[in-house]
Amino acid sequence: MSLFPITSATPTNGTGAIRGPGRRNFGLGTPAVALADAIGRLQPDMDVHFVSAGAWSLHDLIRYTIVQTGAPAAVVAFTWSITSSAVDAILDMKAGGQIGEFDLVMDAAQKKLSRDAFETIRPHCRRVRLAQIHAKGFALAAGDWRVVCVTSQNMTTNPRCEAGVVSTSPAVYQFHRAWLDPLLEGGDPLNVEAVAQTVEAEGGD
Repeated sequence: MSLFPITSATPTNGTGAIRGPGRRNFGLGTPAVALADAIGRLQPDMDVHFVSAGAWSLHDLIRYTIVQTGAPAAVVAFTWSITSSAVDAILDMKAGGQIGEFDLVMDAAQKKLSRDAFETIRPHCRRVRLAQIHAKGFALAAGDWRVVCVTSQNMTTNPRCEAGVVSTSPAVYQFHRAWLDPLLEGGDPLNVEAVAQTVEAEGGD
């Protein structure tokens, strides 16, 4: 399976990657370390790699990001599963004007397990897509800021070792919007549905 060029703004079928900026930070989060201590102040064109032992959830990181970027923020969230605590946090941010537009991509198989939370958040989303997805994170735009988080954390509260990266590179933001937007519009930009018909899934998730 070939990689598409890192200079390409539009993903092609298959897998791909993009190089982030040269300046990189690393944060270690534990329950005793606050998000601000681990992530620090966001700066333009930087990557922050982090690990957290349940010190925060994905929706906490969305709120923390918006505090720095300003509001209202347009957020595209993608997750394997979602729980009521995350939905409550998102709705609170929407009610408070921190989040304007909110789009959500969630794994189709998780609709049964996350039904109550999903049905609660659905009317508050600009676009919703149930798809075959295991990726988690968000793409956020506010003012001149463009922020992306890709992480192992779902839209849940789960005290486990989690790791991820936050990028403030506009190129990284455009890269992820290039596959998220077609997916939200009902497309299959990475050809996942076709691959799923020929590759047998293994594991529990």
